[in-house]
Amino acid sequence: MQLPTFATGTTRAVLCVGSLAFKIARSASGARGNRYEADLYRRSDQQRKALLCPPLWCSRNGAVLIMRRAHSMTCDEYIEQVRDAGLMLLWDYLGPGDVVAPFEDKPNAWGWLDGRPVAVDYADVD
Repeated sequence: MQLPTFATGTTRAVLCVGSLAFKIARSASGARGNRYEADLYRRSDQQRKALLCPPLWCSRNGAVLIMRRAHSMTCDEYIEQVRDAGLMLLWDYLGPGDVVAPFEDKPNAWGWLDGRPVAVDYADVD
């Protein structure tokens, strides 16, 4: 069993309890980020969804987003499994009108879910 954890970022705080991660907006930007992640996952195809930690529920105003909880990824795992493996390139940007890969190039934006690497923070909306 994973112990509860709490972390704060610039726009959101994240409380992880059991198998769930609660992303709590700290500002209007955080609420936009929550809504963006929920919407991006919903409209993505299967190939792109495989790169994203799945949201389970988002409040209408974006104040709270509930996602599956991923296990933390070490810096070495990130370098090997994401950056050097070219995982972010699988987003396959399709040109104007498409979403540019929403990932940040940093280990704490990625984690492990069901034995595979997934982006846990993909609200690069500002």
